[in-house]
Amino acid sequence: MIYFIQNINTGSVKIGYSRRIKERLSVLSVGSDSKLDIIKVLKVNNQVESVIFNKFSKDRIKGEWFAYSNNIKRFINDVPNVNTKQTIDFINDFKLDEILETTTKIEDPVPDLRVTNVLNTLDTAIIRSKNSGFTDGIRFAQHLIRQQLLRIKSS
Repeated sequence: MIYFIQNINTGSVKIGYSRRIKERLSVLSVGSDSKLDIIKVLKVNNQVESVIFNKFSKDRIKGEWFAYSNNIKRFINDVPNVNTKQTIDFINDFKLDEILETTTKIEDPVPDLRVTNVLNTLDTAIIRSKNSGFTDGIRFAQHLIRQQLLRIKSS
């Protein structure tokens, strides 16, 4: 079965395969100072794991850990719990949201709370990633900043 386990402190999600998910959660919890929760289980074989990894490669933080992006949230909510072939077909047809350009024009030349929130998000992401042992903190920070920029753009 494919599992999605979320680190409650960082929001990051571990995607993996195991036949004994509760035992896997126990093993992961021993090595973590954060609470971990199972947020989704797919009753499929292990070949689905690599398909998911490829689909969400831009959200990968390290190893089997991924940023809890809008795409992954949407996928977890929408993926049906069906057989392996149907799940792979769903993944292949799943459309990823476009990522904002890294340079976003803000109409108001005076810095406002929206810009401050983006900078605070960057600081928070770097601190969290260092505290949680992620060596690729910049990727996690970029993900959180993209989320903030999407919020700014939609407001």
